[in-house]
Amino acid sequence: MISGGCAVVTVGPATTGMAQPAAGSDRALIAGYFDRLNATGATGVAMQQAFFARTQHPDYRANGCGLGGWTVRERPAWPTLRRDPGWTPSGGGRPRGVVYLIAVAITVREGGHTVGDQIGAEHVVVLDGGVYGFAPCMKA
Repeated sequence: MISGGCAVVTVGPATTGMAQPAAGSDRALIAGYFDRLNATGATGVAMQQAFFARTQHPDYRANGCGLGGWTVRERPAWPTLRRDPGWTPSGGGRPRGVVYLIAVAITVREGGHTVGDQIGAEHVVVLDGGVYGFAPCMKA
């Protein structure tokens, strides 16, 4: 639960099966994903929303949702990055690509002010040389 009465809704169970360490090249791709996510958040809601739309996993493009006027900054805990081959988002099948699970510290901002912080787990997928996620849904 984000302080201030806000919450980030995550997709699916945290993990299933045995998680395995990430390959170095995938880790670099994933780091670039988080760098771009945070850079777009620093420029505003519209840019970050466009980032999430562009990087929504292709198998789940119809499942994206909005940030409700907020931006997020995500700080990954790199030692926790692991492959999670058994994970599937709720309401769907296994996504194509190599699925990773990582712990992140998330800061939610509105109008330049922090409205909450949360620590959670997030899934990202490396597919065809790109990194894709599952857009966050913000609920008041």
